[in-house]
Amino acid sequence: MFGRNRLKIYTVHIKPGEEKPAQPLLFVREGFCWGGFLLGFLWTLYHRLWLPTLLNFLFWAAVMGIYGAGYLSDISNIVLQLAQMVFIGLEGNNWLRTGLARRGYITAGVVSGESLEVAQRRYFEQQLAANPV
Repeated sequence: MFGRNRLKIYTVHIKPGEEKPAQPLLFVREGFCWGGFLLGFLWTLYHRLWLPTLLNFLFWAAVMGIYGAGYLSDISNIVLQLAQMVFIGLEGNNWLRTGLARRGYITAGVVSGESLEVAQRRYFEQQLAANPV
């Protein structure tokens, strides 16, 4: 039930109208975003997710301001920071999909596989079957 061969689901994003895009296809995994959870603010900056970056920074600044003023205990501060990390982990990939859509990418499909490589292979096999050369 909890084996390592569980299928992972990816959404496939493409930017139409570009002859040679820098990244022709982007695969975004569905589920928890470990990069967002562990790196939070830096992860959102790296992916140019400006609104989530700003909102997360404002939340962090508010918590630190309240904590610094002495209105929060150490445990409350840790719980709020951990809650923010979990929230970023849960929503990170959705923010990434929204950011890609704002930059002109469209969702080209959904594919699953045991790993990213298997999912990519399945996607390209589906494309070749649908549009033979």
